[in-house]
Amino acid sequence: MGVIIPLLGHVSAQSSEDHLISLQANMPLVFEEVMGWLETDSIAQAENIVVSWRKESEWRHDPIAIAQAYFTSGRILQHLSEWEEAENWYEKGLLALLPIDSATYLKGILLLDLGYMQALQGQWLEAQPNFFNSLTIWKERKDSVQMAKSLSNLGQVFSQLGQYDSAVAYLTESGLIGENLRDSLRLFSTANNLGDVYAKQKQWRKAVENYEKAQSIRSAMVSRRMDINSKRSLAEAYAEVGRNSEGLILLEECKRKAEEEGLPDLLVLIQSSFGYIYYLGGDYNSAFLAFRAVWEEPDNVNAFNLMNAYLNGGASLFFLDRYAEAETAYLKALSLAKEIGAQQEESYAYYNLAELYDAMGQTDRVFKYMLAYDELNSTLLNERRTQQVAEMQEK
Repeated sequence: MGVIIPLLGHVSAQSSEDHLISLQANMPLVFEEVMGWLETDSIAQAENIVVSWRKESEWRHDPIAIAQAYFTSGRILQHLSEWEEAENWYEKGLLALLPIDSATYLKGILLLDLGYMQALQGQWLEAQPNFFNSLTIWKERKDSVQMAKSLSNLGQVFSQLGQYDSAVAYLTESGLIGENLRDSLRLFSTANNLGDVYAKQKQWRKAVENYEKAQSIRSAMVSRRMDINSKRSLAEAYAEVGRNSEGLILLEECKRKAEEEGLPDLLVLIQSSFGYIYYLGGDYNSAFLAFRAVWEEPDNVNAFNLMNAYLNGGASLFFLDRYAEAETAYLKALSLAKEIGAQQEESYAYYNLAELYDAMGQTDRVFKYMLAYDELNSTLLNERRTQQVAEMQEK
């Protein structure tokens, strides 16, 4: 049976608006003016203001003002989903603060947002030290709210690195701070992120328990996007424990709400989740149609999720005996996996291609792709063992 991948365990980190109120209290009024223009998507006005701000602060040789202006430039690019460019401005902001020895709020926020940009690009190892350094600053400042965010982001990074015990520990600590602060948003995020960690380990009952806990938390701070995404993850987890009909009903609710909110990128993920549940239920034709719908929306899906849709769509086609189409889908998945450095998914593509060529009686290709699978899987296994040793040394 081909490998098929759920969309659970998505990166959420903190939302870009998560610390806006506390930011405004620690930044000059010009920052609030820029954010106001961004809220109305008046990008040109926001950029004009920040360019003038940068020039003035550089002329005055004021490291804090320079870092504030650079940070705001990063925020504009972050708003535009230009992660790499935003990352560059946050790094420049940190360099501007090098003459400042004391731990400052601005330095902590720059580290936090720099790590967030790196996480969104899948740069987990690069993000990790930035989240650690931000946590150190929040501890020095005794800022429990920001500590909880850094702990949560570290938990998600460890989850992506396969260090699940550490992930659970950091997320749990973040949740405990949330309880002390009576922060319903933090409690929602913690339960949802723990659900993702257990889903990655295929501990589906624990995943369901945590996703349901997240859904039981009522908070005006939980955005519709966050709520819909949590429901979507719960729907997939329901299917994994044999509750397919409940999962499909929940996905229909997600679809309706995403349409109401005008969230095309989320609608594409919901489509993939439909395909996943259909696949688990043995309805391979409906699964294929759902995954194909994702292929047809390249502008509304990132490369990682598009890769998964090709891999999962190929697996559906395999069971429909549509081997030539399955081969095309698997090869597209393999190409995307190599392009974005998704080694685990690359190994899945090798395995599925070997299985496909075995069914087609192409022995030479079976050997070629099984060899590639074995070699890459061995590398990944060694990396996991190294990570497990690192976890043991932490304890």
